[in-house]
Amino acid sequence: TPHRAGRPGGHGMFIVQRLCLDWGVVRLPGVTGKRVWAELGAPA
Repeated sequence: TPHRAGRPGGHGMFIVQRLCLDWGVVRLPGVTGKRVWAELGAPA
């Protein structure tokens, strides 16, 4: 669902998207749940 600033929840992935250079979700066969990975930039 789209991010809505006035709502109390659902901000996690919006924050990840804003802070990361890239991110994604991996679902593995036979494993419950999913893995989320993120690529962060290092300060110069």
